[in-house]
Amino acid sequence: LEYPASDFLLTVGGMLLFLLDVALDVWAVVTFYHEEAYVFMGLLVFLLLGSSALVQVFSWLWYHYDKDSTETKTESLVKNLHLLKILHVFQMGVYLRFS
Repeated sequence: LEYPASDFLLTVGGMLLFLLDVALDVWAVVTFYHEEAYVFMGLLVFLLLGSSALVQVFSWLWYHYDKDSTETKTESLVKNLHLLKILHVFQMGVYLRFS
């Protein structure tokens, strides 16, 4: 089974952009805190946590209803050890998808 270089580059690029997004979100929250803009900081944290929770719920549902089409060894191991829910509770579902 050959893995195209373009798929690899898109996967790595997607993960790097995801990590950059997380870092910029943290930077924005810290900036609001230092400027004492607590309402905007609270709204931003609420939106970030809400959207992240929604993504994890949809990811878990996707895995739950698509049980038979495991693609990678990592996904198979996680499913066999029943760690899927735990990973999604701790916001690690995105990393599992990139593995």
